[in-house]
Amino acid sequence: MDTKKKTKKSQKLSTLLGLNTEIKDSLFSVGDICMDKKISRAFFQLILIEKGEGIHLIDSKKFPVNDYQIHFIFPNVTHQLNLVGEHEIFHIEINENIIEKFSNYMMFPFSFYRENPVFNLSEDNFHRILYELINVEKTMKSNIDFWEVIYGRIRIITLMISKEACRLYMKKNNNTASSLMANFITLMLTHYKQERSIKFYADKLFISPNYLNILCKRQFGKTATSIIINEILLEVKRTLMTSDKSIKELVYDYNFQSMSSFSSFFKKHTGLSPRDFVIQNQNIKLF
Repeated sequence: MDTKKKTKKSQKLSTLLGLNTEIKDSLFSVGDICMDKKISRAFFQLILIEKGEGIHLIDSKKFPVNDYQIHFIFPNVTHQLNLVGEHEIFHIEINENIIEKFSNYMMFPFSFYRENPVFNLSEDNFHRILYELINVEKTMKSNIDFWEVIYGRIRIITLMISKEACRLYMKKNNNTASSLMANFITLMLTHYKQERSIKFYADKLFISPNYLNILCKRQFGKTATSIIINEILLEVKRTLMTSDKSIKELVYDYNFQSMSSFSSFFKKHTGLSPRDFVIQNQNIKLF
């Protein structure tokens, strides 16, 4: 079958979010997305399908292909994409060195996305995610300092994906525990800068702090405390690395009582003081 006739438009954001700042040609052949043949790669891949119909075989499981979908392909996973008719696909390969940063920003563990690798999106959300990814590529092609822009867009992309994951999670697990976890994540993303206490979130959910921890451990493999702390550390690190904000400003932003309490919190969970973290990372270029 002539793959050129099967495809209307294909675009690749090569080496997206990898360590190489040289961007390859954006256009690529459909064969690069394993059309009609099984393949596995040592990259994390996102496949966005704007228009398409067929079957995507991922780890021997069949997933129907429809318009406005996002497909997660993990490193060394065998998959085969079989499409019929015209289709529009956007294929993104992510360097393994950046996967951990994506996993940290995702509110669900990667095991959830391995079990549920295909998401149906609304047309609006699909184009929002695609817009952010394309702008990441444009930023990487420019000669400007893009630390803050890249991190900001990663944050937006992963939050949108996490919201879709939350909807899928609720749909597949239509029970009280699932509803509580979805509400906890929503509350945490809203209040984490000002509220670090599990009791605050447990009271909002009308359950005990202990039960909230049990549910989080059962559903996410993490305690509620570690989820909250992880979110705070991610944003503090991002701010320290990408903005001109002083440590004193962060103490205020994140509702710490003093510079000392903020520094103790940061060092406890990272092994470095905020100043040492800045010094250690100031000359590192991730992208």
